[in-house]
Amino acid sequence: MVLFAWLFIERNDLCDRFFRWMVDNPDYEVDSFVLAFLLGSIGITVATCRRFMELRQASAARDLAERHAQQLAYHDPLTGLPNRRALNERLEPLTKQFGNRRLALIFVDLDRFKSVNDMHGHAAGDRLLRLVAERLREECVLGETIYRLGGDEFALIVPMSSAADEVPQAVARHIVAMMAEPFADQGLVHHIGAS
Repeated sequence: MVLFAWLFIERNDLCDRFFRWMVDNPDYEVDSFVLAFLLGSIGITVATCRRFMELRQASAARDLAERHAQQLAYHDPLTGLPNRRALNERLEPLTKQFGNRRLALIFVDLDRFKSVNDMHGHAAGDRLLRLVAERLREECVLGETIYRLGGDEFALIVPMSSAADEVPQAVARHIVAMMAEPFADQGLVHHIGAS
């Protein structure tokens, strides 16, 4: 904006005309007016630039808050896994996407988890849930999508090639076996299982 104003002034010789007029009319004290005008213009330009930067920062903060809200709405804050809402919204598009192919939905409930909370406190239970989620992420490599439904419940979506596909049963057996292995956490060893 300032550049366009300067180009307009420069092309029309407004500065030269103004200075000639000042020399021809010494009775007018225009220099104070010009100084005030220049200072006001600089002040307005600085204020405009500052406001523009504030708006950019506010917009970036709003975008970050929206992404954070989206993350909280669709992910479990404790484990980072997608939550029940994400599972519900994902199932319908998946069934349409796979068409004639089938999907298996496996629900996993941890055994003896309540006793960990009761004996060692909720902080130990939260750490155990994080370990379970980490183990599920590491061990499930067949294209399953893992969700934490809440409490000690998890779910997995397993694509199947046919109704007779044995992959879901193999995945379920693998989960039961890996949850039977002990979990070491800050000097404690938790023996839980999964159903």
